[in-house]
Amino acid sequence: MCTLPWRDEPQCFHFLSQSRGVLRDIDAIHGLIGTVVNADRVGGARTYLVELPVGWRHTEHASAAALEIFMLEGQLEVEGSILGCGGYVDVPQGTGGVEMYSQRGALALVLWTPDRRQFPPPYSAVTVTRTWQEPWVESVLGAHGIMHKSLRRPDFTGHGFDGGPGGYLRLMFVAPGVADPMEHVHYECWEGVFTLAGDILQVNEAVIAHGSYLGHPAGFFHAPIVSHSGCVLLVQTDAPMGFPWPRREYDGGPELVQRYLDGSSWAAIPSHREWISLRDQLEDVAQKRVSVSEGTL
Repeated sequence: MCTLPWRDEPQCFHFLSQSRGVLRDIDAIHGLIGTVVNADRVGGARTYLVELPVGWRHTEHASAAALEIFMLEGQLEVEGSILGCGGYVDVPQGTGGVEMYSQRGALALVLWTPDRRQFPPPYSAVTVTRTWQEPWVESVLGAHGIMHKSLRRPDFTGHGFDGGPGGYLRLMFVAPGVADPMEHVHYECWEGVFTLAGDILQVNEAVIAHGSYLGHPAGFFHAPIVSHSGCVLLVQTDAPMGFPWPRREYDGGPELVQRYLDGSSWAAIPSHREWISLRDQLEDVAQKRVSVSEGTL
């Protein structure tokens, strides 16, 4: 990408396919191969896709920023725990001195956040965990089909206060067939969405699938949404996300949702598709419906 993917601008791209080069930004990953996935113009926070080489060693002091690592593949040893895919490390600012070592190398998302809003120790402490060991939590109280695992701690859920002072990092699951034909908006925070598996149609953006990334600035209306096969997402915010979200009608939203479900396939693996090509497909499905109806009269 020619320019940085700023958080105050809507973003939609395949983050695993971004060109990678030598990183020169922060001490933890200086000289490694990777790319910037999102960046904050004001506070300087950035999220990187990084290749940790075989034999990589690092001591994170976290004096200038909080550092988080989410493992996509490979192996990483932190404080005696050996992490693989789904492993997660959070070193809040001021809690440093954490030893890290990768014997076999890894591919990871690295989040670097200067002055991340957080409670003082011991309420904000170093976290080293395997995502699979964390419990699933109902994301929206009373709603069916959307759950998450909290990674960044503390992570308050429900009653209009979602996430800690600096926002949340969650692994989310959306069940097949979950849909919302309306638009919604988050005024309190920026939202970054990494698609790890499955599919979601985001009208006017893309079909997001394995390797897709969406960035939604605060105040950016987005959706309707619908998932055919279900999906697993890593969702990142920079402040607590209030709920309920302001919503508004989207012209033709229910029809778009239904057309996507009807036009999807159980015989194909979901892939990232830009909205313009999907829009043409949905219009084609709609036209076929008209033709069938006319033929039966």
